[in-house]
Amino acid sequence: MMNMNINLNMNVSMPTGLPPMNHMLNTIPPMTPVETPDEAKRRFEIECEFVQALCNPHYLNHLAQRGYFQEDYFVNYLKYLLYWKKPEYIRALKYPQCLHFLEALQSPQFREALASSSAAKFIEDQQILQWQYYVRKRSRLYTHHTDALSREAATAQIETGDGARVVDTADLEPMMM
Repeated sequence: MMNMNINLNMNVSMPTGLPPMNHMLNTIPPMTPVETPDEAKRRFEIECEFVQALCNPHYLNHLAQRGYFQEDYFVNYLKYLLYWKKPEYIRALKYPQCLHFLEALQSPQFREALASSSAAKFIEDQQILQWQYYVRKRSRLYTHHTDALSREAATAQIETGDGARVVDTADLEPMMM
């Protein structure tokens, strides 16, 4: 094997106008890989789908029965996903109820209880009841709110030549018929 000695003279002056070498070394990107915008978008989509899947009690039961909730890496991942509670991320969720489950999954007792199929069925039943009554209650609240707004709008001030007078909705009803 041939032994080659290379002698580099580092004291050579650099041509004018070029930055010194140590400045160039400081601008070298770090060795850790940087996430590209496409990779960031893909990670966002995957995490969004996973967080929303937490809304399914049978999926949670599946994860519990397979031992995922006993693994530290998985519990840490669930803690990491709490950033979805920030307003800028909540807007991307179609099923915001998943955040309730994400929060509940921080509790070891809840994770342990999910191993029972009957617990998953109970949670599913409660979800269905909440959805059924939420729609009715929201409809009732919406109707009440719009009725109140209609009454306020109907009670209007009408300009006349010598001033303003308040007109009540009772005065307007005969005109509307």
